[in-house]
Amino acid sequence: MRGCTFVPVTSLISLITCSRDPDDEAFTATLSSVSALRVPAGWSVEHLLVDNGSVESIANRPLVRRYLAAHSWASLTRDDTEGLAFVRAHAIRASRGELVLTVDDDNVLDPGYLEALVAAAVSMPEVGVFGAGHIEVILPGDAPEWASDPWVRQLFQERSFPAPVVAASLAWQAHYPPGTGMAVRRAVAMAFADAVERGEIRNVSRTGERLGGGEDAQIVWFCVRSGFLVGAFPSMRLRHVISSLRLTPAYVARLVFGIHESAPPARHEVFTDEHLPPLVPLRAIYRALRGIPRGLHPVVRNARLATALGDAAALCLMHKRPEPWWLRALITRTGVR
Repeated sequence: MRGCTFVPVTSLISLITCSRDPDDEAFTATLSSVSALRVPAGWSVEHLLVDNGSVESIANRPLVRRYLAAHSWASLTRDDTEGLAFVRAHAIRASRGELVLTVDDDNVLDPGYLEALVAAAVSMPEVGVFGAGHIEVILPGDAPEWASDPWVRQLFQERSFPAPVVAASLAWQAHYPPGTGMAVRRAVAMAFADAVERGEIRNVSRTGERLGGGEDAQIVWFCVRSGFLVGAFPSMRLRHVISSLRLTPAYVARLVFGIHESAPPARHEVFTDEHLPPLVPLRAIYRALRGIPRGLHPVVRNARLATALGDAAALCLMHKRPEPWWLRALITRTGVR
């Protein structure tokens, strides 16, 4: 892709927000930030809101009704499909933009976010995925002390790069973006959506009470597989608002477990020709435990322990083998699934 020129088929940016029972305060901030976005000259936007099985339809919320009434380029649909990967693929298929931007229901975008995105997309046609180089985690006033631990803040996707980082590697890189504020070229987005529809992507991902997030990583892997680079840009800035409901020891441990359980199988579904690591769950647990430093807050330590169980469970998923009894017992006892 190097040396090519970016000529958009359509100068349209598609914002996609897939939401299930969002926190009202955070969702209000999200929609307000989208309303305040500056649209680059010559470009236009559409915003696809997708209610993914909320107990009470978000269409009934006054803030959503006001938002839709104020913006003719915004629309709302409901998709009760289980699995965020499938819901996101459906939304991508329904979108029309040359650039597709994920806006989670707890994201607050900087007013210049679209300007920074288009500037990067036009000047760097070799880049297929664009991530925020600056994500600030916003904790509630009653957040527990352990929530300020740097590892916890990074778990909630905090990052700050002083300069753009653009590269691609088969190994996961620090600048590879999380789903928060991630934008992709349509070619990459459609490669992912097509693979989901063909059944190549079967990763359970985020369904029901499971907190895996493999679909975000898979979009990055499809970008790399397609020959594009992946970038993080400090000029793309946002805030990630964390509600009190997510700041419990149980939630954080489940989140960590879900990420580690889903990420390796998600990668293998994209790079199917790679050799699987040996099916030795105890070895995976030992390696994870070796990386845990001493002196951590008990909540953080227990969450870090969940990485070991997630790594072991991921091996079983990749090899399509049942988990050994002792691993199932540990997962049940710790409550991480």
